[in-house]
Amino acid sequence: MGKIDFTVKKIRNKWRTVDKKNGKKFTIEAKKRDEISWTADGSDISFQFPDLFSRRNNDVKLKDGKSIKLKVAPNARPGVYTYAAFIHKDEVFARGESPPTIIIRD
Repeated sequence: MGKIDFTVKKIRNKWRTVDKKNGKKFTIEAKKRDEISWTADGSDISFQFPDLFSRRNNDVKLKDGKSIKLKVAPNARPGVYTYAAFIHKDEVFARGESPPTIIIRD
Protein backbone atom coordinates (compact mmCIF):
# COMPACT_ATOMS: atom_id res chain seq x y z
CA MET A 1 0.00 0.00 0.00
CA GLY A 2 1.41 3.34 -1.08
CA LYS A 3 0.84 6.73 0.49
CA ILE A 4 0.15 9.79 -1.64
CA ASP A 5 0.07 13.25 -0.05
CA PHE A 6 -1.59 16.18 -1.81
CA THR A 7 -2.47 19.67 -0.66
CA VAL A 8 -4.95 22.23 -1.90
CA LYS A 9 -3.44 25.72 -1.88
CA LYS A 10 -3.15 28.95 -3.81
CA ILE A 11 -0.28 28.99 -6.32
CA ARG A 12 0.26 32.16 -8.35
CA ASN A 13 -3.23 33.40 -7.51
CA LYS A 14 -4.97 30.12 -8.51
CA TRP A 15 -6.18 27.36 -6.22
CA ARG A 16 -4.55 24.04 -7.16
CA THR A 17 -4.40 20.46 -5.97
CA VAL A 18 -0.70 19.62 -5.86
CA ASP A 19 1.64 16.89 -4.62
CA LYS A 20 3.27 17.94 -1.33
CA LYS A 21 6.69 16.62 -2.35
CA ASN A 22 6.64 17.54 -6.04
CA GLY A 23 5.04 20.97 -6.49
CA LYS A 24 4.85 20.43 -10.26
CA LYS A 25 2.70 17.28 -10.06
CA PHE A 26 -1.04 17.95 -10.17
CA THR A 27 -2.44 14.52 -11.11
CA ILE A 28 -2.75 11.70 -8.58
CA GLU A 29 -1.58 8.29 -9.77
CA ALA A 30 -2.62 5.48 -7.44
CA LYS A 31 -3.30 1.76 -7.18
CA LYS A 32 -5.94 -0.23 -5.35
CA ARG A 33 -5.55 0.02 -1.56
CA ASP A 34 -3.27 3.10 -1.77
CA GLU A 35 -3.94 5.81 0.79
CA ILE A 36 -4.41 9.33 -0.56
CA SER A 37 -4.43 12.38 1.70
CA TRP A 38 -5.40 15.98 1.04
CA THR A 39 -4.60 18.95 3.28
CA ALA A 40 -6.52 22.23 3.18
CA ASP A 41 -4.01 25.10 3.07
CA GLY A 42 -5.61 28.54 3.29
CA SER A 43 -9.36 27.85 3.24
CA ASP A 44 -12.09 25.43 4.19
CA ILE A 45 -12.65 23.06 1.25
CA SER A 46 -15.57 20.88 0.17
CA PHE A 47 -14.67 17.81 -1.89
CA GLN A 48 -16.81 15.65 -4.13
CA PHE A 49 -15.09 12.37 -4.91
CA PRO A 50 -15.99 9.60 -7.36
CA ASP A 51 -16.86 6.14 -6.02
CA LEU A 52 -13.25 5.04 -5.59
CA PHE A 53 -12.78 4.94 -1.87
CA SER A 54 -13.64 2.62 1.00
CA ARG A 55 -16.29 4.96 2.42
CA ARG A 56 -19.98 5.51 1.85
CA ASN A 57 -20.14 9.30 1.65
CA ASN A 58 -18.05 10.83 -1.12
CA ASP A 59 -18.80 14.44 -0.09
CA VAL A 60 -16.26 15.72 2.43
CA LYS A 61 -15.85 19.15 4.06
CA LEU A 62 -12.36 19.88 5.33
CA LYS A 63 -11.47 22.78 7.64
CA ASP A 64 -8.45 24.95 6.85
CA GLY A 65 -5.26 23.31 8.10
CA LYS A 66 -6.85 19.87 8.44
CA SER A 67 -6.26 16.71 6.39
CA ILE A 68 -8.29 13.76 5.23
CA LYS A 69 -6.98 10.31 4.29
CA LEU A 70 -8.93 8.03 1.98
CA LYS A 71 -8.05 4.49 0.96
CA VAL A 72 -8.63 3.42 -2.65
CA ALA A 73 -11.13 0.56 -2.58
CA PRO A 74 -9.80 -2.93 -3.40
CA ASN A 75 -12.40 -3.22 -6.16
CA ALA A 76 -11.63 0.16 -7.80
CA ARG A 77 -11.43 -0.15 -11.57
CA PRO A 78 -8.42 1.19 -13.46
CA GLY A 79 -9.17 4.45 -15.25
CA VAL A 80 -9.16 8.23 -15.06
CA TYR A 81 -11.47 9.89 -12.55
CA THR A 82 -12.16 13.54 -11.82
CA TYR A 83 -13.07 15.08 -8.49
CA ALA A 84 -14.04 18.55 -7.28
CA ALA A 85 -12.52 20.74 -4.58
CA PHE A 86 -14.55 23.86 -3.79
CA ILE A 87 -12.65 26.65 -2.02
CA HIS A 88 -14.97 28.42 0.41
CA LYS A 89 -12.75 31.47 0.96
CA ASP A 90 -12.82 32.54 -2.69
CA GLU A 91 -15.93 30.60 -3.80
CA VAL A 92 -14.10 28.89 -6.67
CA PHE A 93 -13.15 25.34 -7.63
CA ALA A 94 -9.51 24.28 -7.36
CA ARG A 95 -7.67 23.17 -10.47
CA GLY A 96 -5.42 20.17 -10.77
CA GLU A 97 -5.19 19.42 -14.41
CA SER A 98 -8.52 21.27 -14.47
CA PRO A 99 -10.49 19.52 -13.05
CA PRO A 100 -8.35 17.57 -10.57
CA THR A 101 -7.73 13.99 -11.69
CA ILE A 102 -7.00 10.61 -10.11
CA ILE A 103 -5.58 7.87 -12.31
CA ILE A 104 -6.04 4.34 -10.97
CA ARG A 105 -3.53 1.83 -12.31
CA ASP A 106 -3.52 -1.98 -12.00
